[in-house]
This record gives sequence, C-alpha cells and structure tokens, in this order.
Amino acid sequence: RFGKLIDIDFGVDGAMLGARIRTYLLEKSRVVAPADGERSYHVFYRLCAGANDEERAELSVPRDPLEFEYLAKSGVVDVDGVD
Repeated sequence: RFGKLIDIDFGVDGAMLGARIRTYLLEKSRVVAPADGERSYHVFYRLCAGANDEERAELSVPRDPLEFEYLAKSGVVDVDGVD
C-alpha cells in the first residue's frame, strides 16, 4: 500500500554523505485509472526519457511513453518538479 524512494548521496571518496526517504501512497485505482492531469508509474516515463539505445533494445522501451496503454490514459507526460 505504501512505497518508499530512498535517495542516497555519496562523496567523491565513496562515503555516504546523507539520505532522504520519500513515502508514497500506492493506490490501485490511481494506477489503472489516473485522474485528469495525473500520471502513474513515474519510473517508466523517466526510463523512456533516459534510456540509451542499448537499454531500449534490451528492455523494448520506446522513446514516447504514450506508446504504453497505461501511460497514455491520462495524456500527461511531464510533471513539474518531477521531470
């Protein structure tokens, strides 16, 4: 029901400098039918935007996230403060 994202910062020597934990509420209804102006599965949008050609071939990831049915439902590709 809840998801967590951990951002860990490392120094140039490889030592951990600090970390941040974000907790997300994972609602099934919002994943399969996002509200207008919302999107789900942020990681897939970021993967479509940032995968190199080798990763795209290996994972069958398109450049346009709207090629995925679930991602296209809301029509939202970019979210301020996330992308």
